[in-house]
Amino acid sequence: MIGHKLERITKEGVVIADKDSNETTIPADYVVVAFGSIPCNPLEEELKTRVGKCYVIGDAKEPRKIVDAIREGFLVGYEI
Repeated sequence: MIGHKLERITKEGVVIADKDSNETTIPADYVVVAFGSIPCNPLEEELKTRVGKCYVIGDAKEPRKIVDAIREGFLVGYEI
């Protein structure tokens, strides 16, 4: 929910607060939390020192949808 902050997850559900700190409980049996993501690519710099060219695709480049990673992989494979 945009403009709200997750305060806590309880047995009854999720407690959120708006910009004025007014709390609301949303009843829930299960909670899936997705706060966003950042690229994780710890090997790129090391590989660049060992190979002639290094291609970064998919979530290592930028978190997106699987179709983007497949397309990038295809394009890199085609280029090579």
